[in-house]
Amino acid sequence: MPHTRRYTKILFALYCIVLFWTVFFKLSFSLHDIAAFFGNRSINLIPFYYSSPSDFHLRETVLNCLVFAPFSLLLCMLGANFKKAVLTALCVSAAFELSQLIFALGACDLTDLITNTLGGILGAAAYIGLTKLCKNTQKLHKILLILGTVAAAAFAALAILLIMAN
Repeated sequence: MPHTRRYTKILFALYCIVLFWTVFFKLSFSLHDIAAFFGNRSINLIPFYYSSPSDFHLRETVLNCLVFAPFSLLLCMLGANFKKAVLTALCVSAAFELSQLIFALGACDLTDLITNTLGGILGAAAYIGLTKLCKNTQKLHKILLILGTVAAAAFAALAILLIMAN
């Protein structure tokens, strides 16, 4: 089990780097594109408020949930309970949103905080549900780590292709 825990920590660290890059730079690779994010500062404290109904993007809302689900799932794999995993997801999301405001790196949006936290709830709930389905936690962790490794490799391949395209 120590090797599994160590590998989970490594996967969690890599995931956090990608999460940071996703939140702040929207997966941009070009220095020109990244530089464009600086100096943009806005704040929206009204949840799910859009200047017009056509501004609502279901895709972005769903992606915000999905991008934070692995965060709490991996925290649960590292021993956090549901409440701690969700609270940590909430705090990290709040830190990201406030950092965007402070460093003028985009929009500080209450909707993002809500959807990111919902993703944290979904990830922790998925982990708890999976542990109830699969009584062998060690086997479950190995399966989740294999899936995480495949996802990380696919993401790395995509990153390389995008870098080569720029």
